[in-house]
Amino acid sequence: LQVDLPAGTARPPALRVTAWVVADAQTGAVLAACNAHVPLAPASTLKVLTALALLDAVPPTRRYRATDAEALIDGTRAGMVPGATYSGDDLWHRLMMSSANDCAYALAELTGGQQAAAEALQRTAFELGARDTVVRNTSGLDAPGQVSSAYDLALFGRAALRRPDLMRYAQTRRYAFPDGTPKASRRPTPRPTRSGPPTFEIPNHDRLLDGYPGATGLKNGWTSQAGGSLIATATRGGRSYVVTVLRADTSVWASGTALLDWAFATGQRAAPVGTLDDAPPAAAPGSPPASPTTNPAAT
Repeated sequence: LQVDLPAGTARPPALRVTAWVVADAQTGAVLAACNAHVPLAPASTLKVLTALALLDAVPPTRRYRATDAEALIDGTRAGMVPGATYSGDDLWHRLMMSSANDCAYALAELTGGQQAAAEALQRTAFELGARDTVVRNTSGLDAPGQVSSAYDLALFGRAALRRPDLMRYAQTRRYAFPDGTPKASRRPTPRPTRSGPPTFEIPNHDRLLDGYPGATGLKNGWTSQAGGSLIATATRGGRSYVVTVLRADTSVWASGTALLDWAFATGQRAAPVGTLDDAPPAAAPGSPPASPTTNPAAT
């Protein structure tokens, strides 16, 4: 645990998570951290990096015809139907709102294929100073060697806040996703549209957006290997914070809420223990993750 508080000030909450960070989203000051640079599987919080790296390459009007690969991908899916066509707008909404792995795969295909997309994510991570992150795919699904850190996730969250186009997708509450199912086997209650095929409505998975005052996003994740992960951002009274959680064995929403509560109550009294602007020593993209003892940021 790294924190510097005046005497008598409440310490950060004790959480059932392996790593976390609380940072000022405006100044980049890291106000408290636990195991900030320990490399851990990120699960779907990696999709924030996917958006940062690929959003400019896949505009809302870009079209993609789905294949069997999307239909067969593991984990959460939007339900893309082979042969059906989807817009970039559809893919980005579903990726950020409900963590669709089939959309993550499609976005990679639209940007040169899975390997090229993973390399683009790695370059973006490196440019942001995220030296703990090693990318193997665009979905965050468990893959050998794929890791990030609570510190790097905070970098991604802060960078996302500077992208209104990305945040628009993350903050959308409900979206009408195209129902590409053939008419004979279509869902019983697709919503007809005036122009185009029927759609079905998808909700945003972020429980903090409507349940935490001032919440502005951003992304959660879970796999059996990674446990729970979260990037959460919120703004109140002119103060903005980003908190991250990795390898939670309890509710990430409760953990994120507890860290945000502490930040709003205590953040102005905490002396920074590091900064999100402090890039670690240079290393080639794709190099092994830096250990907490060799990476001086947030220490």
